[in-house]
Amino acid sequence: MKRFLFLAVLMLIFTAAAPALTYRKAVSDGLPVRAGETEEENITETAGTLSALSGETIAVFSPQSNKTETMPMETYIIGVVAAEMPAEYEIEALKAQALAALSYARYTAARSGQISADSSTAQGYLTTEEMQETWGEQYEENHERIREAVEAVANLSLEYDGEPILAAYFAVSSGRTENAADIWGKEYPYLVTVASDGDTLSPAFESTVTVSAEELLQKLGAVRKINANGDTADYITDIKTTESGSVTKAVICGTTFTGSEIRDALGLASAVFTIEEGDGQFTFTVKGYGHGVGMSQYGADYMARQGADFAEILLHYYTGAQIVQKAAA
Repeated sequence: MKRFLFLAVLMLIFTAAAPALTYRKAVSDGLPVRAGETEEENITETAGTLSALSGETIAVFSPQSNKTETMPMETYIIGVVAAEMPAEYEIEALKAQALAALSYARYTAARSGQISADSSTAQGYLTTEEMQETWGEQYEENHERIREAVEAVANLSLEYDGEPILAAYFAVSSGRTENAADIWGKEYPYLVTVASDGDTLSPAFESTVTVSAEELLQKLGAVRKINANGDTADYITDIKTTESGSVTKAVICGTTFTGSEIRDALGLASAVFTIEEGDGQFTFTVKGYGHGVGMSQYGADYMARQGADFAEILLHYYTGAQIVQKAAA
């Protein structure tokens, strides 16, 4: 959920062609609402206002200032959506992002008492000044659009078994999302693989990175000790992948690395990659952008462009989750 990811994807949108948690109350009859049920209409009809978040605060740690600031939840969520999703995305995708960010914040704060604004480990966050700097003349329009999305879901909660979910998300999938257990080694019943076919249309769907054998050894050697061993064609062996394609393990010159370690060391867009060697060069063909767990942001926008609302989007990506109204204070 890196802040630079927002800027990268936003730039791609302009330059490449692409198709145009103790909170619960039933929406109507005491039962959680699921997409596809008659009661789903009530989610939209009872759409919240920012006043629904009044009084709810969150402690946000800033790695830049090394300080923790307690702020209104609505201020924080607007800043998160601004940092994490292009404002030009469909309004239903922005609503889905807002509710996912709200659930992620509640889940995290309930366990640690605060949340970090470090986009490499948690959710990104933009201050008003940073939004103005990023958007320039589009600030007023973009801010209003995001505020509208946050307002629409302010009285809702995204839950599993009555608790807010760890609503992980990322930019673009390989065509299917990943099981959290395969990527993080811990099971979450609502973070399992689902199809995200629209991602194949993203301008960021596929990328390539080529490195020399020397560069490969140098960068991976900074992660773990590694020694050159024989012909370069034999450097990489025993590659293991998940069902959705993420590399979980690869042996390089006798040393075992995880796919995430390789991704980070070489600056790959994701851990879904294949490798070709030739003339001492290694070409990594990469699919998707991000860790692959939870909601694909491009996939959410694609679904919205096909007519899906935010509830359908969220309940597609978070298997078995429920959207319920937040209990009145």
